[in-house]
Amino acid sequence: MTTFRIEFDWVDAGRSSDRMSSVTMADLGIMLGESSVTAHIDRSTRAYRDRLTAPLFPIAEWVVTNWWALRFEYDLAGSGTPRPGFEERHDLVYAGSGFLYPRLEITSLDDLVQLSSTSWRARHAAIEFPGECAEVVDRVQVEHEFSRLVDAVLDRLAEFDITDTPVERDWTAIRSADPETVAFCAASAALGLDPFDLDDRTAQSVERLWSGFEESLRSDLLSCADLEHGEDLVAWARSGREKLERLPNGDAWSELRNRIRVPASKRPWDLGYELARQVRQLTGAPEGPFEFTGDWDIRSLEDEPPTVRVDALVSSESPACLTRGRSPIATRFLQARALGDYVARPSSQPSLLTTLATHRQQMTRAFAAEFLAPSASITAELGSLAGSRIGPEVVETVSRKLRVSEFVIRHQIDNHELGTLTDV
Repeated sequence: MTTFRIEFDWVDAGRSSDRMSSVTMADLGIMLGESSVTAHIDRSTRAYRDRLTAPLFPIAEWVVTNWWALRFEYDLAGSGTPRPGFEERHDLVYAGSGFLYPRLEITSLDDLVQLSSTSWRARHAAIEFPGECAEVVDRVQVEHEFSRLVDAVLDRLAEFDITDTPVERDWTAIRSADPETVAFCAASAALGLDPFDLDDRTAQSVERLWSGFEESLRSDLLSCADLEHGEDLVAWARSGREKLERLPNGDAWSELRNRIRVPASKRPWDLGYELARQVRQLTGAPEGPFEFTGDWDIRSLEDEPPTVRVDALVSSESPACLTRGRSPIATRFLQARALGDYVARPSSQPSLLTTLATHRQQMTRAFAAEFLAPSASITAELGSLAGSRIGPEVVETVSRKLRVSEFVIRHQIDNHELGTLTDV
């Protein structure tokens, strides 16, 4: 898996009114695999450097302030409106405080982290960051590197008799948090709130929502809820569970689930692709559209959830699902996502399908795409066009044959490198 490293050497910045920034001035290098996130060009001199001279205190302050959000707040997949302030909590460029830092978006995938660096140039400064890269990195490694930076900054400040700062106190609280405190901070962060900056009434509302959700649904529900309508979402999920428990399904899914070998791959899309191929093989399904009928039936009911972030509720005992009103093709995709979620579970428990970009949600999307529109089937349908330029008419034809959306076909072609998509 790709490595993530933060390297720095202290430099003498001389006297300054901003003492915490001046004493933590450093030559900073952030490496994502072989790519330098801090690589930049000084447009006034055309000089190129891999490292950036900048103070580390603003970065440490930003990391500490957003520690729980970086761990427990999830991005949306595709379109949608993120929570207010999401970008500021997840992009290193907002650590600025008047200084320039690279764009590095940090998005939690549970045990993994998506790191994405994009190019940008400052409007009123000569610095330009030209590089772009995106990788998935182990969360432990990312947390280790940022923790090491924060510790080094606090040690550096102590050398200059700067101690007992708000950042130091908050960092001590983070490092010493007991499980109950971590749970509260996780709930707050999932709701887009700062657990260190809540009034008593808001804190009580967070605790009430946390205790109102059962464990298997808690993280997803909190990430989809808000304080004003959270109770409505709880009621919808409880009512949905009762409806799904009374719903009959195909008899073969439980037995098939016991025969699944969950791959060791950590990347969610790789896991989804492999599980989909296993399930299709175990069902004995021929190439082409899969039919959710007979022993392989997956029943679904419609009941609009109180938030657009929730797509479906999946039963604890089967892949049966309660979905928002969708077209037949979109419902098939949700049924396939529910199946992927069901076969990958370690135990029987209800779950949610959402618009979030968590590890599990991304796995179910990859599973559904490969299960309903296997890359091998698409290659066969493309025939001589496989590996060449593929236009909209071809995408439309293949989507009709496999009974999935054109969006799914385009993603499969792109993700599996089956050809080059064109607009004409």
